[in-house]
Amino acid sequence: VTGAEMGVHPMTFTPSSAPCGTDATAYVGSWSSPAGNKTLYSVNLADGQQGWGYRTLGHITAQPLVTGAPRQLVCFASHDRQVVAVEALGAFEAAPQPSWIHETGGANTADLVVSGNLLLVPSQEGSLYALDKATGAKVWEYISGEPLKSAATGTKRAVYFHNAYGFHRLDRAGQLVWTLETGATEFVLERAGKVWLRDAQGALVIVDDATGEIDSGHPLAGWYIPANPVDGTLFAVSP
Repeated sequence: VTGAEMGVHPMTFTPSSAPCGTDATAYVGSWSSPAGNKTLYSVNLADGQQGWGYRTLGHITAQPLVTGAPRQLVCFASHDRQVVAVEALGAFEAAPQPSWIHETGGANTADLVVSGNLLLVPSQEGSLYALDKATGAKVWEYISGEPLKSAATGTKRAVYFHNAYGFHRLDRAGQLVWTLETGATEFVLERAGKVWLRDAQGALVIVDDATGEIDSGHPLAGWYIPANPVDGTLFAVSP
């Protein structure tokens, strides 16, 4: 509410990912090592005390996330090709066992995203996986042919992702709708039959929702424009 700092707590491990969390507990990745340290740690937000941990065989550099209903799970992906979900328990509870584990075809280094009932997992072997967030079952897999190094975006109508071949739109069943080979790297929003994107220089690129044909462009280099996959409202902060 106020933006006031509530506390600074030094960690006894070296974080390898951005954190996620609940109101009481943070979950953060840590570098793997032969010493047997955990690669996901829980941290009590009230006092910064380290709680239970979970060990994967590979690093966790993608940001974990906490899912919502019907089950509150911490989902995280690692460089050893695994996507794991455990219960989002408090730091001082007994360490949870995996609720599910799904193995992909390559290292998972990009952030995970929840969109509706889907958990979107980009993988370095070039596939985008859509998993059931509650069970880990594969709903569909889109094979792109190039490593996926950034998070996908899901809306009520589509799934978007970028790789070396261009910017792609899939329908919610994982079927390709169009590919924009040049001119866009990031999703911004959907509105009124158009999809608003950004290119590598920060300019807005507006394309036709159905065909992917470029409608217009607007140079806004230096502006901060976060993605809004929810309601089509554009937020922008000038430099």
